[in-house]
Amino acid sequence: MQPIDYKAIFARELHDMILEIFPAHGIDWISEDELVELVRDITRSEYDKSVAEFRRKQGISTLSGFRFRW
Repeated sequence: MQPIDYKAIFARELHDMILEIFPAHGIDWISEDELVELVRDITRSEYDKSVAEFRRKQGISTLSGFRFRW
């Protein structure tokens, strides 16, 4: 069984979303520099909220691997 390539899945989904969402808002062109900056800024600002939401939906503890010894 092949391991899941999470980075490839994320990159493909991001690419597909950009190709779908931008034209829906009338954006038919963006420079590479603007796109890179946009993706980096949004990823940076939304990372913590996205990971927290993923963990909540998957039932993953935010303290996984850490247990109090009381």
